[in-house]
Amino acid sequence: MLRSTLAAAFCVLAPLSASADGLLYQLPKDGTAAHFDISVAFEGLDRPTTGTLVMSSVGAETIDGKMCRWIELHMSVTDGKRSQDKVAKLLIPEAELQAGKSPLDHVVRAWRREQADGETVAFGDPKHTGTPIPAFLTGPLKEPGKGDDQTVEVGDRELKCTTLTGRETYGEGDSALVTQFTVARTDDAPFGVAKLELQIDAFGKKGTIDLVLVKTSTNAKSLLPDAK
Repeated sequence: MLRSTLAAAFCVLAPLSASADGLLYQLPKDGTAAHFDISVAFEGLDRPTTGTLVMSSVGAETIDGKMCRWIELHMSVTDGKRSQDKVAKLLIPEAELQAGKSPLDHVVRAWRREQADGETVAFGDPKHTGTPIPAFLTGPLKEPGKGDDQTVEVGDRELKCTTLTGRETYGEGDSALVTQFTVARTDDAPFGVAKLELQIDAFGKKGTIDLVLVKTSTNAKSLLPDAK
C-alpha cells in the first residue's frame, strides 16, 4: 500500500536533514522551478510508488537585513490506488541556499499542507515534521566521494554531470539505518542537481528512491500564496 511504501521510505529520510546536500547546490533566479519524476521501490511491497516533485523559488523577502527566499517543494505520489500530495514552503536566507550549507538549520518561517484539500499550517522545526519533503533540503555530504561522470537527458538537452556520493549510518545492530547517496551534479540544472538516487537499507528491508529532473520552468507561483 502507498502508506506502507511511504512510511518505509520517508521515515528513513527524516533523520537525514542535516547530512547531505540533497537537491540544492545552488540558487537560481526567483521564479525558477525544477520538475523531478520520483520512483520508490522497497522489498516486500506489492506496488511501486511513482510521482513528481517540484522545487521552486516563489518569492523573496529581506529579514533583519538578510535577503531570503521562499523555497517551495510540492510532492505528489501514488501507488495506483492511493495518492498523497504534500507541499512545504520555507523562508531561508539566500546565503544558506548554497552547496555545503545546512538550510534547515536557518529556516525563518515555514508552512505545510498535507493533502491537496488540506489546511495550510505553520510549523516549527522542519526537520521533525513527519513530512518527507524537507528532507531534500539538507546539508553537506558525509563520507563524500566521486563516481564516473554521467549524462542526464532533460527534454532535448543532455546535461553533463559530476557524480557525487556519500553514505550515512544511523543507530546500531538491528536498528541500524544505512543510506547511500548518488547525486548527478551540474550547474546547468536550476538548483544544481539533475538526478538523485538514495539506496536504503533499513529494518531488514532494502529499497531505492530515485528523482530525475525532467524539465525546468520560469514564473513559478506558490501553491500556498497566503502563507507568508
